[in-house]
Amino acid sequence: MCSGVKSRALISLGLYVLALAGCEDDPPPPERIAVAPERPSPPPAPAAAGTGLEDLVGSPREEVPPPGRARLVNLAEEAARFTTFEACVAALPPLGALANDALEDLGLASLARDMCRVVEAVHAKSHEPCSKVALDALEARCVVAAAVARAEPTLCPAVDPHDATRGRDALCLALAARRTQPCDALEASDAITCRATARQERALCKETPTSARRQACLRSVERWRGLVGPVSEVHEHVPRALLERADGAREFDALAQVGAVVVERAGKRRVAIEAARGRARLRLRVRVNGDGSAELEAFELTEAGIVLARSGSSARTTATFHEDDAGAPGAVTVTVHPGGEADGFAAFVVTTPVRDRLTGAP
Repeated sequence: MCSGVKSRALISLGLYVLALAGCEDDPPPPERIAVAPERPSPPPAPAAAGTGLEDLVGSPREEVPPPGRARLVNLAEEAARFTTFEACVAALPPLGALANDALEDLGLASLARDMCRVVEAVHAKSHEPCSKVALDALEARCVVAAAVARAEPTLCPAVDPHDATRGRDALCLALAARRTQPCDALEASDAITCRATARQERALCKETPTSARRQACLRSVERWRGLVGPVSEVHEHVPRALLERADGAREFDALAQVGAVVVERAGKRRVAIEAARGRARLRLRVRVNGDGSAELEAFELTEAGIVLARSGSSARTTATFHEDDAGAPGAVTVTVHPGGEADGFAAFVVTTPVRDRLTGAP
């Protein structure tokens, strides 16, 4: 799926065109286009409800603010009004030749119809309509909407379909699983939007750094209102990360807050922690065998590009899972002892929540 920055930018621009086209009930007559000096300009058109299509599946990363006259969309309300896909498409206002031409040039001719598929998915609480979405980037957004509507995190799309250890979309997990911890895997501004949306607290959006981000946050809160239930923020095991070296110990607790992805397959577990906070970076991957023994696949801790600790398969490693109330791993503690003096550290211990757990993934 194409879910990169270019795809998001194209969709944002296309949605902007849709919103502009939908803001006026009727196009102005041709004679009003000319500016006549002997008479005042026509007064601005009153604010219309707009199509609101630009808000159906927006991303926290969007930096293109919506037109001021476009209303905020609430997916639950749109789904409540939904009857059939055909009726949804027929209810959309005509865009006009200019807007249609722009969408064609952007490769977004199917955008309006795809939006109706998103609403259909929420209405049916099923990801089946998403398979009919023409735009790949929008198909993933549609699956997110279905997962949240069903409160089924297993439906959330993967960050990287080719690497299960990257886990699934963090915002989707937070909203579908009704817990805020997955938000910690996102960068600061996106994490704020994620928590504000999951908690349904508009006031949190004030913590975002720019006006565009605040507007995107508010749109996200409204978009999911009515679909997001009460969230859990219980952390039975406090995230901790400690590096022990000959010159002393250092804490990297912020890295531990990001959480781990646990992939279970054929009686084995793989634990992956990929975290970046400030200047610190952590990459840790461990394979846990059926007998509980652990093997280190990768470990590197850096700060400002300088390697503080690194080790390979020769390191002595243990992994302890802390089960939640349902008997699934709710947190994991990984301890790494160096394989030799050249590794430059005495021990690294991290306790982190399990952000995502996948079974049967390769």
